[in-house]
Amino acid sequence: MINLLYITLFCLTVSFQSIAGNWNQSSGKKYSNDFSSSIYKNWATWNTTGPYPKAAKRKNGKLIITVTKDMVDSHTNRTGRFEIQKNNISKNLAVYQKFKVRSHPDNLINDRVLVAQIKQFYSGTVGIIPQAAVFLDRTPTCTTYSYKKYPKHKIYKSDTIKSYTSKKKNWYFSEYRQLLELYNRPFETLADGNWHTVEMDVYPHSKYGYCTIKIDGKVWVSISNRNTRGTYSGRNFYYDARIGIYRDTVVHSHTVEFDDWEIETYKPETGKRIDSSN
Repeated sequence: MINLLYITLFCLTVSFQSIAGNWNQSSGKKYSNDFSSSIYKNWATWNTTGPYPKAAKRKNGKLIITVTKDMVDSHTNRTGRFEIQKNNISKNLAVYQKFKVRSHPDNLINDRVLVAQIKQFYSGTVGIIPQAAVFLDRTPTCTTYSYKKYPKHKIYKSDTIKSYTSKKKNWYFSEYRQLLELYNRPFETLADGNWHTVEMDVYPHSKYGYCTIKIDGKVWVSISNRNTRGTYSGRNFYYDARIGIYRDTVVHSHTVEFDDWEIETYKPETGKRIDSSN
């Protein structure tokens, strides 16, 4: 009888924890790591596409990631990476990510070097072009999607933001960024060897989606009421929020430091986390 009571109580506890976990997932949650004690917590993992956990280390309460020429992606030798992430974010939630970042002063930047992204995945498939991305070699980008329809190029925010459209199979991707044609060279705002604060705010929706990226209090790109949800009909999908290094293959190393990593998943009806008017 006592054993039966224990079993019943155990089942009720497990059931309650499961319900609570689902409730948190559907209504949002906050995560943070200042890297004072560990790189990974119970919510953070490393992205296995870049299978090199030794690329990351802690020093003086900072996360330091170094990617060498030998650290190529598991599925291609054209790119290399090591990123840590909060994965499996519900498609019904918006995602806010904030962190501090510093590019090593000796980094040679002559190709694409991405240091953060919020990216969508389909169940059992690879990801698509990220909804939001931050780089060391170019200005940050927000992306919209169109299926079997070539979107018109438009310029926004007093002619300071432009879309650059590419096609992959039947999908068109429009990346919005500042009207700076320079890339594959140091983006001085982030690649100057100093610490900077980056904020990213994304809501995936086919009509009311939004994306805003801010650096040191300045909004670099912001779009709203757009299709920021690139999905195939009937497919389940989820989001990852990542920091780390993702780059095209070069013969030299890159080292980037991170600190004070924060992620919040939230219901979009509670309001954007970044005021895009600033």
